[in-house]
Amino acid sequence: MQPLQDLLKLWGRQRPRYAALMCRSIKTLRRREEPASPEEIEAAARQFVRKVSGFQRPSRANEDVFEEAIEEIAASSRRLLDSLVVPGGGARLSAEAAGRE
Repeated sequence: MQPLQDLLKLWGRQRPRYAALMCRSIKTLRRREEPASPEEIEAAARQFVRKVSGFQRPSRANEDVFEEAIEEIAASSRRLLDSLVVPGGGARLSAEAAGRE
């Protein structure tokens, strides 16, 4: 069985509920007040990689792949934030994109 299906079976659910599956310590970066800073996006990516890998800090043998994963997830998160459209608010931008306008 696939890992997600195993988790859902343990929880007694047929399909995922995103709130139940999200890591509690990762902050929501889409905010109306101000765009997410590059530091916030990187911190969320780092926390995600820590959660997925099960390591707070990687060994020396895994440092490069750990940092590469953080960069990829941060870039994907930035693209997502730059592309989202919020009703009544237009696109929600990362701080980097907001500076380019």
